[in-house]
Amino acid sequence: MPDEKEKIYRQIYNALNNFEKILIVSHVRPDGDALGSILSSYRFLKLKGKFVKLHINDNLPDDFKFLPYFDKVESDYRSLLAERFDVIAVLDCGDFSRSNLDVFLEKISYKPYLINIDHHATNDNFGDCNLVDLEASSTSEVIYDFLKYFKIKIDRKMALALLTGILTDTDVFVNPNTTEKTLRIASELIKIGAKVDIVLKHLHKGRSIKSLKLWGKALARLHLNASNQLATTAIFQDDLEDLNVSDDELSGLANFLNSLDGVRGVMILKEDDFGMIKGSLRTTKDDVDVSEIAKQYGGGGHSKAAGFKIRGRLVRGESGAWKVEQI
Repeated sequence: MPDEKEKIYRQIYNALNNFEKILIVSHVRPDGDALGSILSSYRFLKLKGKFVKLHINDNLPDDFKFLPYFDKVESDYRSLLAERFDVIAVLDCGDFSRSNLDVFLEKISYKPYLINIDHHATNDNFGDCNLVDLEASSTSEVIYDFLKYFKIKIDRKMALALLTGILTDTDVFVNPNTTEKTLRIASELIKIGAKVDIVLKHLHKGRSIKSLKLWGKALARLHLNASNQLATTAIFQDDLEDLNVSDDELSGLANFLNSLDGVRGVMILKEDDFGMIKGSLRTTKDDVDVSEIAKQYGGGGHSKAAGFKIRGRLVRGESGAWKVEQI
């Protein structure tokens, strides 16, 4: 292991060991890696006798209720103001703004030590201490490496959380970020007692009729760019309102589109109520870097999954056509 990484490991370990009150946060619209990394870290620190709070400034997807300590994650920052935290650990945030911690930090009069643990190429090392491993499949893999370095026992609860993070960020070992090391780590977590079938049972439940109807709207608007084989579709805000669903129902659509013949990447555009359009990009191709597309619109991410936001709206045309109008 490079000396620099060992130094960062020890800085983080010493901070977690020497300070007592720790806040662990992750990004809005949390996925399995966000939750897997913070919940396993919560378990580790609670076993050390630390005072720990978990915070994600957003609603949590019900699909992950099976994870240990899921109910410990708080979404209202005001519940944190009564405490004075020594450390804030920000996990799986390629961009600090995705933590939505700004309002909380403005409300407090002290400055906690900021730890940044991540695996995204767009991370700008915003912490006082930064552990950003671009070779890791997921932040959960980064946490696993950290725990193993210090010979910290990983129990079944931690293993389940970490395996969930790895499975979701690799799309069950399909994405190119899957390495021999990733598979070896997953094998070790399974040996400890984490069950792949339990994770997949909750992540791949049968879809509802409303979910399929939403996918139908997206598929009807699908356009394939002949020059770069980028498949693009759009979801209007009234699509969600008409079906009375959230955009969580779009989960899995990008992976489905990436499996189609002739598709080298996918971009799903979705408008919100605040005059913004969010673009989500995915690819499974080794020679495609969707973060380069996202950067053109002020966004970022890593090579296989990226995103951006622009001010504008989606406009319907004739025969199912649509276009983007930037404001």
